Amino acid sequence: MVAPSPIGERIAELLESSRIAFASGDTTGAWGCLEDAHVLSQPWAVRHVQVHMAMLSLGWRIRSAREMSGQIARLVVAGPASLLARYPSGNSGRADVSAFEAAPIRPDLADLLAEADAAENGTRVLDVAGVRRLYDRMAPFYDLASKPYDWVGARRLVDRAILELRLQPGDTVVDLGTGTGRNLIALADIVGPTGHVIGVDVSPRMLSRARSRIEKRGLRGVVLVEADIATFGLPVDVRAVLSTYAIEMLPNYQAVIGRFAGEMAAGGRIAVTGLRDPDRWPEWTIRVGSALNRPFGVAKDYRSHRPWEAIEAHTTDTIYEEGLAGAVYLAAGTATGPEGERS
Repeated sequence: MVAPSPIGERIAELLESSRIAFASGDTTGAWGCLEDAHVLSQPWAVRHVQVHMAMLSLGWRIRSAREMSGQIARLVVAGPASLLARYPSGNSGRADVSAFEAAPIRPDLADLLAEADAAENGTRVLDVAGVRRLYDRMAPFYDLASKPYDWVGARRLVDRAILELRLQPGDTVVDLGTGTGRNLIALADIVGPTGHVIGVDVSPRMLSRARSRIEKRGLRGVVLVEADIATFGLPVDVRAVLSTYAIEMLPNYQAVIGRFAGEMAAGGRIAVTGLRDPDRWPEWTIRVGSALNRPFGVAKDYRSHRPWEAIEAHTTDTIYEEGLAGAVYLAAGTATGPEGERS
């Protein structure tokens, strides 16, 4: 949905060059810059719409009714066309050219697009430094950006996951990838004043938001730890581990889940929720979903990640449930550690 930085930077340069050219009286040059920007922008909805807005603005300035009406029509379809990858590559975006007509792409622009395609379709599973950078950037608006998922019911599986931990007052629970701490209050309410909640995240800025949340509620039994969840070691008294929309981001999620299940005492519970590749959706809808989730670090390489299978392999009394027609999942199970069954 958002163009990678080299493409985005080049489009921004072309938009600025168009403004400068028009200000100096070079209307032809101004349109040429916008046409190049359009060719580069087509695969990415936000930039695609931005370029058509610039074209509409220029059409208004030259008082071209044809250009303005053509750009208004194109603005309606630009975003969806990018999300669905249904656009005529090389099209100039101008009103005097059919919106359905593809055209050859100039070699310098083709090279930029090829580089961006290689970056997007190569290995996109983020390392720990990449995850930290991404979520440090997202921290100020993460809660707002994730609200639509609550509206369509994704939070329901998170609430169910917390219940599947089977927590009791006085327990110690770890929330892996705690983010802004949305799960911490519910967990603290269940374990009570004698229990402990440990929130773990690699992003200091996300943890800062979580800290503000727990301080506002005056929660004393909550501890925040800045750490990579792939290497975080569980305290010996942990009875439950929760991970919501986080563990599937790990390249070695299978080994990590196995380690956590093995480190807990027998009878401890682990519950995981996250996005999954829905089996029953048409491919174009999956492409749209992937594009909408790209700001959260989701890329097509994650489509093969199946953490619920790791839960099933490393626990007993396992449950599995899907939501949103198979786009989200919950998996939970009981650890079989060496310390005996929980009383």
